[in-house]
Amino acid sequence: MTEISIGEMFCRKRKELKISQRQLCEGICNPATLSRFEQGKLTLSNRRMRTMLQRMGLPDDRFYALLSKDEIELEAAEREARSASVALQRASMKDRPAAWQRFRKALGNLESLEPNDPFIRQCSLSLRATLGTEEGPYSFEERLAMQMEAIRLTVPRFDLTHAAYGPYSAEELRLIEQIAGTHSYGALFEKAVAIYRAVLEYLDVHAYRLPQYSLLRTSAIYNCSSTLRRMECFQEALDMAESGWRGCVESGNYVSLAYFLWFQANCHHSLGNTTKCRELLYQAHYVLKATGDEYQLPLLDADAKKWCDITFPF
Repeated sequence: MTEISIGEMFCRKRKELKISQRQLCEGICNPATLSRFEQGKLTLSNRRMRTMLQRMGLPDDRFYALLSKDEIELEAAEREARSASVALQRASMKDRPAAWQRFRKALGNLESLEPNDPFIRQCSLSLRATLGTEEGPYSFEERLAMQMEAIRLTVPRFDLTHAAYGPYSAEELRLIEQIAGTHSYGALFEKAVAIYRAVLEYLDVHAYRLPQYSLLRTSAIYNCSSTLRRMECFQEALDMAESGWRGCVESGNYVSLAYFLWFQANCHHSLGNTTKCRELLYQAHYVLKATGDEYQLPLLDADAKKWCDITFPF
């Protein structure tokens, strides 16, 4: 039985995809290091291997056993920082001081573990740009500068005008989508839509084998649809949202399904299609109810009352 090293597998797949060593490892390590890895002369950290696997559009979820104790601790710290950021975004005004305290502690812990690691720095900049400070959000210019600094830590020559080119990891794609969201935040809607479409193009051509593909695509479609609605391109937004709805059904992503139903109801309301709006609101309500989303349910119910005078029986 012939044994194939991880490095040799990398080399074979990279050549099959016609990706140069410099393209694959840019922002991660130097080509000489990758060459030695492909020859089996050294090992790479789990994070660097996973990022390059994702850039080649390959699944990265079979390498957990290769994690060192330090890498396990680092991944746990990153998960806590991301979880704390989500909790902060959802916190009520009363709970925000405690949520900020949790976030500061989690992010400080993450940054202290590997202060010079580009992936940790990238995560930190991304979270800070999104959340702002306790005094309020960053300006459009500040937020964009932080996100561009973050993406260029691992994609040094990143250019928004060629955002569909890659190669990118899943985390880099999330960051590019955040950059699109910042353009929408700055009311640069057409630019935001162009970036979202570039992300979707890259996903469908290069990243469809990633485990994260469905979630990344769902997020990009939803946010692009939302931006189109803000531009009052209601039919175009509706068409895109319907493609997201179909993707949710095909992938079994029922949590996002409710949001697409809700969003379509919004578009139909704007287009004056009251009957279809009511039908979709009922569907969205019952999906949220079934999935136990008590955070979003009151918000949807308020829209249903405002748009169609609906009061749900439970």
